[in-house]
Amino acid sequence: MLYGLHFRPILKKGMLYLIVLSIFVLAGLLAWLLTLRKSNPFHLVQKLMDEGKYDDAVIKLTAMSEDVDLAPRSYIYLAECHEQLGARELARTCYRKAIDAGAFDDKDREIEIFKKISEIYRTEGDIEGFFETCLEILRLNPNDELANQEVGLIALGDSHYSIAEIYLKAAMQASDEPQLVLAYAVTQWQLGERESAMSVMEKLLAENDSDPTHNLLYVTMAIYAPHLSRGKQVALKLIEQSTDQSIRQLLFNIYLFQCYQGKALREALDFLKRHHEANTLPTEKKKEYQYLLLILFLNDEMFLEASRLYRELDDGEQSYRDMKHLKVFIDQIDLNPHAENLKPFKQILKDNFDPLLIPDLTFAISGFRKNRGVDIGKYFDTTGGKPVLRIEYDVMTAEKGADLFMQMMPEDFQRFVLYIITNLEYNEPVKEASGEKDLVLYSAISSKSKSIRALFAFYRLRTGAHISDISIRNLQTKMQALKADKTYIISSAQLTEGALNVLAAEPSLKQYDAEHLAEWLHDFYKSRR
Repeated sequence: MLYGLHFRPILKKGMLYLIVLSIFVLAGLLAWLLTLRKSNPFHLVQKLMDEGKYDDAVIKLTAMSEDVDLAPRSYIYLAECHEQLGARELARTCYRKAIDAGAFDDKDREIEIFKKISEIYRTEGDIEGFFETCLEILRLNPNDELANQEVGLIALGDSHYSIAEIYLKAAMQASDEPQLVLAYAVTQWQLGERESAMSVMEKLLAENDSDPTHNLLYVTMAIYAPHLSRGKQVALKLIEQSTDQSIRQLLFNIYLFQCYQGKALREALDFLKRHHEANTLPTEKKKEYQYLLLILFLNDEMFLEASRLYRELDDGEQSYRDMKHLKVFIDQIDLNPHAENLKPFKQILKDNFDPLLIPDLTFAISGFRKNRGVDIGKYFDTTGGKPVLRIEYDVMTAEKGADLFMQMMPEDFQRFVLYIITNLEYNEPVKEASGEKDLVLYSAISSKSKSIRALFAFYRLRTGAHISDISIRNLQTKMQALKADKTYIISSAQLTEGALNVLAAEPSLKQYDAEHLAEWLHDFYKSRR
């Protein structure tokens, strides 16, 4: 009993202690959250956007974009606000500024923004801008399926088949979507790769033989041996199924041409005779098909049938399609007196069957011909046998950048040096003596403060070469002599362990490596277009 009396006060004190401790913890947590909230300058912006107050957010973000540290994210938020307000051009500009300001720590995020830019271009109907942005995406990720597909389809639409082949083939590594595969088949056909095109088409039909578009394009290609037999079968099936007069007319032409190519003129005769007697010839071109039937009657020496059909067709206009010549053949007149004025019958056959199919028929009806007028020469060098992507749009790896940096001609190298100096916000460059064969030195004044001077060290060293600590210490001496505040070391070469130690110990020294060079080279060549 006595024990219990003493325990209760102790218990009460313990509970009180826990309550007080909990209050302090909660207060601390609340203070931390408030501090965190305040430390995030975009919290208010996000709140305004969540409430749909985009105009207010734009005002705040415009002011924030003046801050160098806040600019990259500010531009992204600004772009999103402008999109919501329908100001697509402003949105696109802000996304570009975000990229230029270095808003991204990884390529995936940068690609995501480029895709936003591309969609704005697409919405605006700016195919050139859309095409260029897709190439920018591919520079960052050559395997991007959608970008490869879009570049390939645009190139195909403008009849740049060799370019289309490259990108459509790349897109097909990640997708077997039928429309993509079909585009590749049409591309191969236009390049003269007939068997490759037919192989792709046969694969498509094997997967889905009921698709009318695939079947139609197949028969436009199946106009030569060894595909004529199946081509004629498919053409006849489509003729029976089709109710569209223009499609039926096209299929009539294809089937008759297939017969002519396969020397199956009796099949063509039976086909036309059957449709003539059933009055199912395509209405708009009925007379032309009757004329072909007349020729085929004569070819098979069916003179009575030919004579009847001739009378049916003869309206006094014997100039129509060599009618006057055919009259001689129908009447079986001695041709010798007229030989110099008459076409050989073989030539008449050729003259009437060859034009059944228009040039580039497959491409014309595929739906891929768009003629969007992209200036392809701006992006590709097409002077050689194979199109080559220009430097500013090609994948600029560190290795490629290093080689290009070494191979630059003196005039280009000087321009590039000045480009980097300007990019790092310095001007009034002066070339300095270096004392080293592979080292080019420049000094320059900060564009923000005349009191700040920097030394720029460009090492043009081959892959595998190293920059020593001795060379870095010489730079320090040079920097002191020039009363420079910073030294920028720009090279694709690696630093020795000793040089890295010097760099780590001296904050006034900053290195830009092969990766930086590659990015600069890309932007440099692009700026020169």
